[in-house]
Amino acid sequence: HHKDHSSKSGFNFGMLRQARDAGDTTKDLELGDKLIAKINAHKESMVADIGNMTCVLQECGMLNAENELDVRSMKQKLNAYTLPSEWFKNRFENLIDNCYEMATNLPANIEEENVVSGDFGKVNVGQIKHFLKCYKDEHRKLCMDQDTKNKIEDNYGPVADILEQTNWTEHQLFTAFMYLITKDDNEFFGY
Repeated sequence: HHKDHSSKSGFNFGMLRQARDAGDTTKDLELGDKLIAKINAHKESMVADIGNMTCVLQECGMLNAENELDVRSMKQKLNAYTLPSEWFKNRFENLIDNCYEMATNLPANIEEENVVSGDFGKVNVGQIKHFLKCYKDEHRKLCMDQDTKNKIEDNYGPVADILEQTNWTEHQLFTAFMYLITKDDNEFFGY
């Protein structure tokens, strides 16, 4: 039951809006104040969470005192662990470099939108989120690649020899190997 309220009908929306505004101004201001209060409470909570996050990331050596990603510190922290191999350590250091490069080369508008300030100073949350997502995903992949490398070498000899014979990259070899293993399992189990 929509009526045409165009100017031909003589109906003036401006007058209607002015009439409504006059009566509801107080209610609108109260709602606006409540919204602002809720937004500010959320902002305070978010800033506190970011402060806690920066503190934790500084403690574990991922951020420096200026809340910037600290590649040197992360690589030094690796030395505190017994890593499965020199191969794994080298790949882990590359992972840190690659994730840092991706996180610190975001488009300018994303960079600017994600800077948060508080008692802890300034922090680029966008950079840190991108770094941590990359780090988590690539760390998981690195661990799987280490397992795959061990399986190949336990059964077929050094990966370096296979790469030389196939002219493949490690990534191509590991992907093909995992495909063949799952394909064989599926055939074995009758899928």
